[in-house]
Amino acid sequence: METTYATKDRNNYYYKFYPKKDVCDLCTLKEKCYGNAKKERFVVKREYFDALAIREKMTEKLLSKRGKQRIADRACVAELLA
Repeated sequence: METTYATKDRNNYYYKFYPKKDVCDLCTLKEKCYGNAKKERFVVKREYFDALAIREKMTEKLLSKRGKQRIADRACVAELLA
């Protein structure tokens, strides 16, 4: 189910995945993905994968004890400025 190159469409690059239908049989979102489409595929912007490691690292930071405290502190500051 992997793809190795991105295709260009209207100034954006996308990865296309063509999984076998039996891979997704247990997924609760299967109907949204497959629906009545003749070609079963997933199309994902390249930027999503390019920034995946960065997003995962930031999520880890924000879920830490210090990250949660910083979020709470910033929320208070934003309310004061509003």
